[in-house]
Amino acid sequence: MTVRRREPVDFDWNDLKILLAYLRAGSLKAPPPTLAVNASTVSRRLVALEQRLGARLFERTRHGLVATEITRGLLVPVERAEAAAAEVVRSVSGGETEAEGVVCVALTEALATHVVVPELPALRSLHPRIAINLLTGWRPVDLVRHEADLAIRSLRPRAGDLTFRQLATIRVLPLASARYLARHAKRGVDDLDWIRNDVTDGSETLQWIARHLPDLRPVVTTNSLSSTIEAVLHNLGVAFLPALLQRRFPQLRAVELALPEPPTYTIYLVTHRDLRHVPRVAAVWDFLVAHLGPALAGPPS
Repeated sequence: MTVRRREPVDFDWNDLKILLAYLRAGSLKAPPPTLAVNASTVSRRLVALEQRLGARLFERTRHGLVATEITRGLLVPVERAEAAAAEVVRSVSGGETEAEGVVCVALTEALATHVVVPELPALRSLHPRIAINLLTGWRPVDLVRHEADLAIRSLRPRAGDLTFRQLATIRVLPLASARYLARHAKRGVDDLDWIRNDVTDGSETLQWIARHLPDLRPVVTTNSLSSTIEAVLHNLGVAFLPALLQRRFPQLRAVELALPEPPTYTIYLVTHRDLRHVPRVAAVWDFLVAHLGPALAGPPS
């Protein structure tokens, strides 16, 4: 009996990345945010991939795309392909001799806006052939899978082939604008208007607030640190914010309250061990270590 050999399939790795994102997330009504593409693009690419493979990969339901049984079996081989692609990138990067190219840095929007972006002109002066891609958000990126070259995060790495450097320890203080405090002579907790940030960097801060200020009734609640800062700058009240913001906004003042000191949290710079000494990554790493430490240190004494 003659066995007919199937012709190799010409894959587009971008299509496989979309497939992998859905396999990791399960059924979804919308594209995973990590893809940075719209629903019509995702649909078109998945249809093209199904045609190349000659198999239905997803059932289209009112609850979103649901992986078929054959698709669920693809998770492991596609992850192997992802790991191989990341290894190719690291191997090629390891052959670099000049500090040039794109360096992707993952961090929160607030860190990008208020700490890193103000330092970028100095980085550009030192390394004009390096382009920076700031990937902002609260979702931790996977540096092992090469979702970014560097990450600035508040969680110390515990697993994976990663290397890290502590940048700073961040103090959290109750901050208000000088104009707001000028209108509020009484400084008791119940005398002040409060602004609550539900995405405070480091859950310990939220736990501390719940423990020491259980009856706090905020006049404004946000899920964005940038919005919280703007609310304070617009004289709406007091918020627990990183003390380092007093460097960027001199109109911010610390409010003295009869409370224990809020917890601190540590900021780390992290990369994959294979990328640490690649020239473009090493150049940005060294710059961030030199410049972000002072920038994160808080207000001058």
